[in-house]
Amino acid sequence: MDKHERVIELPTYYIKSLARKSRFSSSTIHQYSKSLKYFCEYVQGLVDNGDYLVDELLGAIDGDHIDQYLTRLKEEGIGASTIRNRDVAIKGFMEWLTSTEAGSVREESGYVQGKLKSAASKKKVPKYLTKEEIIHFITCLNDESQRCLVHFMYDCGVRVSEVPRIKKSDIPNLANYPEDQMYFDLHISGSKGRGGEEKPRYTLISRAMIQRINLLHNNWKTYMKASVKLRDTPCFLNTHGNILTDNCIRTMFRDAAIRNRLAPSKFSPHKIRHSFAVSILKSEHGNDRLEKLVLAKETLGHEDIKTTEMYVTIPFPVLENLRNKDEEQGILCRFEESQEIFERTYKPQKLHMERRGRIKAR
Repeated sequence: MDKHERVIELPTYYIKSLARKSRFSSSTIHQYSKSLKYFCEYVQGLVDNGDYLVDELLGAIDGDHIDQYLTRLKEEGIGASTIRNRDVAIKGFMEWLTSTEAGSVREESGYVQGKLKSAASKKKVPKYLTKEEIIHFITCLNDESQRCLVHFMYDCGVRVSEVPRIKKSDIPNLANYPEDQMYFDLHISGSKGRGGEEKPRYTLISRAMIQRINLLHNNWKTYMKASVKLRDTPCFLNTHGNILTDNCIRTMFRDAAIRNRLAPSKFSPHKIRHSFAVSILKSEHGNDRLEKLVLAKETLGHEDIKTTEMYVTIPFPVLENLRNKDEEQGILCRFEESQEIFERTYKPQKLHMERRGRIKAR
């Protein structure tokens, strides 16, 4: 809708077109929608009165107007990566306007030779948490179910959106494996893919993590009841025995950080995922950094190695320093690290009751 409450048809049709195509995820489509909304607001502001429809203006503006819009974003202090993302969305939309599907509203897109107008954002070193920071955060959580969940996300590197899809039956049964085996393949039924499609993949899970999950399911009544009520018990439930959603997990992280005077932006599910990647790069897995990077790609579920290459920006001396600190504590392998996290953060489950939106132990 424009500021005169008239429907802006062309961006609406374009977003619907993207939704029909399997190569775009729902989150990407949502981001494109926001970017085009902001651009349409700028375009409408080029004409003070309401004599022109935004759709008419979108068909008439040239590449210079797009340049001016992106320059304004920079002047407003918008980050380079955000400007780049909006540039991508606008380019796709303007090129679509030249297609027969859009009725050939435009003859040219305003983009010369299909090149983006904004500068590529510089690669930043991924922000991650050290083992000690993760242990501290886990100890700040309310109950063992939450502590086990965060440990699991660090141990396996799963996306927050994947957690609700993981079932207890997906966790390997230790009775079927030799006692000296410390790592196991964990099947994840679906991961983020184009068009929202679910792509099964595998990651690694340590013996200590499996033991902690087994303790949770065998000693907490909520999980014991769920195993009777549900055909296939989810690996993680909320305090009421219901399936966790990714939004619930994000809220849990944010509330725990705020409650303990920690920065929510630092202690987030995605930072845990970055931390998992770092633990792979400094681990005993692989003979060199390239092999470790390939393992990180597979366990993180990245489709393209270029996505995983963001971790190459972490200086090698930093990884060496982290590894040396572990060795000083007698930790030589990832499974030993997981065992230490288990021992330092595990607490027997207490009874909880909900009062005024807060969970209190008794």
